[in-house]
Amino acid sequence: MQTFVLKRDSVYAALESGMTLDEIRSFLSACGRTELPANVGRILSEWAGKRESLTLWTNVTVATGCGTMETAGRALGDGTALLPAMTAKHAIAEFPGWRVCDHRGQPSPAWASDEFGRITPLAGDAVSDARLACIADRGGEGWQVTPQSIAHARALGLTPDQILDWLNQHITPPVPPLLQMAIRNWTGRETCGLARVYLLQVSRPQVRDAILHSPAFAPLLAGHIPPDWIVLRDDGVAAARKLLKTLGFALSDTLQLGPSAASREEPPPATGRRKGPRKR
Repeated sequence: MQTFVLKRDSVYAALESGMTLDEIRSFLSACGRTELPANVGRILSEWAGKRESLTLWTNVTVATGCGTMETAGRALGDGTALLPAMTAKHAIAEFPGWRVCDHRGQPSPAWASDEFGRITPLAGDAVSDARLACIADRGGEGWQVTPQSIAHARALGLTPDQILDWLNQHITPPVPPLLQMAIRNWTGRETCGLARVYLLQVSRPQVRDAILHSPAFAPLLAGHIPPDWIVLRDDGVAAARKLLKTLGFALSDTLQLGPSAASREEPPPATGRRKGPRKR
């Protein structure tokens, strides 16, 4: 006479093969000489519950949003079925008209975005749709990346690099640099200076150096922005204006942007050999 022992691994194997907990119970009751002991039934329920609490599937083909799929594969829930493993090419041929996504390959761009984080889905799959819901909020005008949505993504455990990586994977390139900068700021604020300053524009190098090295101007200057810009102290503007007039400078309240006057006046470098008188 053979003796068999129920173990957790054997029950897991039966469940993996497609049997349900009720089918296992019915089989044991039908094939046993006695009723299934209550403690055995309880253990089976515990093992099945632990197994169903978390299951990791790899290299599988799943159909979603497809209604009942009893004829195509094993139903995992409402509108979801586990199909026989197949390639994307086989799936396209087997299910014409369906959207087929091969998650083993590189994701295709599925979104368009402007530099303020307004995202328009162009296409999509289960992965891109789920990621979009993690990093953006959906409002009346569509999807929007906001400080609140990024804070929600951070609460889910996403790092700034992961968020930016998702954007690079799914947004039609190029990803707007201003949006990337904003996300960096929302996850760790970048500091930049914005203040009103007084600038003195001096284009000629000799004049500029004379002012920068002058003991008379020294207490009036706050810095130098090469090549043409000298920053004046707020409390030294009036004194600098008076000193410049005393030295004979013509002052203008208009700044000239672009190449410095000195660089515009410099003659182009000579090229070629200097020609002398032609010998006869």
